[in-house]
Amino acid sequence: MLVKLAGKTILNLENSKIVSLSDSKGCLVLDHSEIDLGDYRQYSETIWRSICEGIERDARLTEILPDGRALYHDYNNRIMGAKVDEEEKTIFDSKIILEVGHGGHEFGADSFHLLGEEKEKVTEYELNLIVADEASSRLEELGFNDVVIFDGMNKSLYEMGAVLAQLSDIVISIHHNAFHQEAQGTEVIYANEASETFASYLSQKIASSLNIKDRGAKKRNLAILRGATDVDPDSLAVLTEGYFMTSQTVEDHISWSKSYGIAIAEAMRELSGS
Repeated sequence: MLVKLAGKTILNLENSKIVSLSDSKGCLVLDHSEIDLGDYRQYSETIWRSICEGIERDARLTEILPDGRALYHDYNNRIMGAKVDEEEKTIFDSKIILEVGHGGHEFGADSFHLLGEEKEKVTEYELNLIVADEASSRLEELGFNDVVIFDGMNKSLYEMGAVLAQLSDIVISIHHNAFHQEAQGTEVIYANEASETFASYLSQKIASSLNIKDRGAKKRNLAILRGATDVDPDSLAVLTEGYFMTSQTVEDHISWSKSYGIAIAEAMRELSGS
């Protein structure tokens, strides 16, 4: 039985009689042979339990997702998840909410971009909306089935995060950074361990696409993320700061923000393993 690990590594579980977690962190023991889980070592116990469950049920284990959850087929060839009697969705079936930062009651930071030969003022909200539109269009082209752009709510950020987490599987709050001095780079904020790997990957992908510094995933207790994680401790919720819109390195914000949106979609595609 061959298993994809987070869409990349292949585990060969053929004729495996012993499956356990080794004393050395992040390794699986299959018939006395150790398999290092590499970047996924933090999910080693979850992966171990998922594999054991699949073997105990004599199900056909097909893939282990980046968060350690397993996908396998039962006797009726249905895709099943890590919980015994619960059908598991693939990431393409996940409901994704793209929250447009500063919608509804404020416009966030502002800057200027070139429009022909002249500079025109542009607000963060306007750019966030461009990112969300571009990401949504690209995600739908890639086969994601349920993508919603959320633009504004007359509630506190905490309450909004709580509502969005209940309505979706993945929440991405879209923003642009600003600073009174020259700065540039991408960072993605997360509030719980479940979102850390996702945040890190998004940050790398956006930074690479825009050819700017990856400032990385940062854990912060922002209200919108706190609302989401208080409702569901395992909620996948992040806030993206794609680039510093106040930087002099940016002349065409429209182009940059479209690339930012496409990068979000492409990161989702790569995380899906397709």
